[in-house]
Amino acid sequence: MRHKLEKRRERSRTDARGLTIGFAAARIAYAAAVIAAPEKAAGPWLGEAVESGGGRVAARALVARDALIAVGIGIAAARRVPVRPWLAAAVAGDVADIASTLADRDQLPDHSAPGTVVIAGAAAVVGIALYRAADA
Repeated sequence: MRHKLEKRRERSRTDARGLTIGFAAARIAYAAAVIAAPEKAAGPWLGEAVESGGGRVAARALVARDALIAVGIGIAAARRVPVRPWLAAAVAGDVADIASTLADRDQLPDHSAPGTVVIAGAAAVVGIALYRAADA
């Protein structure tokens, strides 16, 4: 019985690790899309701001930082070292995205605030779930 329980725990850790790496990959893919084409990838969120040089710079800088956090998540998960600090940073970023968007929602496209709450909120929930599943 004890052997089965240990196998189940190891499988659960392996599943969580794989999901964590997938979570990191999705964040990196989004960042790459914004860096490559900020008007297309970040336009629905930030509107016309990403059509100018300053808006494009800000969008690219923001997602570059998020991508670096995601790289940290992926490396930590793959190496089986503590990933919780990286996940906490990602969740904090998602919450900051929501708060910033809501604070200036009148200056953004109409669908930006609800879209950000849904997308960044879902990312934060997944990040929290992975944090809880990660080894301490």
